[in-house]
Parts: sequence; structure tokens; C-alpha cells
Amino acid sequence: MAEWICTACNTSNEGVFDICWQCGTGRDGTPPDPAFDRSQETVHESFRTLQCLRCQSPMRLIGTRRFHEGSRMAPFLLGELLVNRESFDLYACTQCGKVEFFLS
Repeated sequence: MAEWICTACNTSNEGVFDICWQCGTGRDGTPPDPAFDRSQETVHESFRTLQCLRCQSPMRLIGTRRFHEGSRMAPFLLGELLVNRESFDLYACTQCGKVEFFLS
């Protein structure tokens, strides 16, 4: 299944999931269940515990973002032939705001 973007928080989600890992909103836009607890739903944060290289504060996973290389018109004119897409996990320092990218 293809990745989808949450309509509530604009976070990229893997296609196998029906609710957003960040906020709990359903794929179809249904509001999150009041019992939604992100700490139990999130798999991503459990595999990396990072400290900021600048200030040694803990870094927080912001989410996964998709970036592409190539012309903005290439996907419309030539399909996906000339576009390279990559997904990255973004981590931000809770103190100084430094951002780091990691392959997802």
C-alpha cells in the first residue's frame, strides 16, 4: 500500500496503518480515539534514542518526510522516470532546535 499524509497533522504514514502514528487521526480523517496513546502506537521512537550533538539535550522524532529530486514538472510530463524520492526521519532538539535527518 502507498504512504498517506494525515489530514490533521500533515505527517507521512506507512500505507499499512489506518491511523496516524503522530496524532491518531484516521486515514479517512476521523478524529482520534480519546484513548489514543502515542507512546504505545509509535514504533519509530523506540529504535533511536538521540542526544543533540550541540547541547546534549534529548532529540524528539518529528516524523517521516518524503523529499524528491528533479523537476517539479517531470512527474506530470514524464511520470516518475526522472524523479528520485527518499524518505527521512526528522529529529529535532528540544532545546536548541537543531534538526537531523536519518534514512527511514
